[in-house]
Amino acid sequence: MSRRILTALCFVCAIFMIFATLASISAFATTEGGTDTSENTTASPDEPATPPDGDITTTPEDTTEPSPKKAVSFEVTIPADFPTSYGEGDSFSPEGITGLITYDDGTTATTTDFKTDVPGPLDPADTLISFFFIDADDTKLNATTTLPITVIAIDRIEVSGESVTAEYHEGDVFGAEQVDALVITVIYADGSSKQVSPDECEILGKDAPLSIDAPYITVIYYQKDCVVPLNILETPEITGIQIVLTDSFNKYFTEGDTFDPKGLMIMAIYSGGKNAS
Repeated sequence: MSRRILTALCFVCAIFMIFATLASISAFATTEGGTDTSENTTASPDEPATPPDGDITTTPEDTTEPSPKKAVSFEVTIPADFPTSYGEGDSFSPEGITGLITYDDGTTATTTDFKTDVPGPLDPADTLISFFFIDADDTKLNATTTLPITVIAIDRIEVSGESVTAEYHEGDVFGAEQVDALVITVIYADGSSKQVSPDECEILGKDAPLSIDAPYITVIYYQKDCVVPLNILETPEITGIQIVLTDSFNKYFTEGDTFDPKGLMIMAIYSGGKNAS
């Protein structure tokens, strides 16, 4: 073999080895750094695993109830023309006064569902009315705003009406009709007055037989009373009876007739010469 041929063979072998080396490098790069087109079924640490087909996984519902808000302060707004003068025994009404509740989350709400420290009739000793609100957890919140008032004492009670001037007999009953006819007037220490209903008063002696030994009833309003004298006539004693026949009475009857008392009167004779038919 000539040297020229040997040189050519060596050159060909060298080129073949170069291409083989390049092919190996390309295959290695594809294996190590190439794109993996297969499906990745491994869940990311930050993502929930995909459930198998047909298996639906749901996130549990949060049933925790939020904490109820709590009232932290309470105030009232009193109109400028709100009444401040009352009579003894009057009831106080907060109608027209508005309450404002402030909660711990900063929200507010208006309300008329609040209370005062004078739930009953007013007394001259009452000079200042306070307001407060009771929260759902029974927490009492006092308002800093108060209402100064004046309560005028009752001087006396006057009672009049037809049932006072009427005549009664011993044993008669002072009933509902007589009570409804009473005119009851409350006179205050400053000279002012007002009429009150018998339903607002306690009346001692009603629905009971009247007696000449206690010829009166007593009307009580708040802590004042009035003794009301009544004109009770003593019932005289019956000493006998007398039969009186009028012109309309039929004196003649036939056997078998039914007796007709028409025209026949019986007169009671009382002691003292008084008669009543």
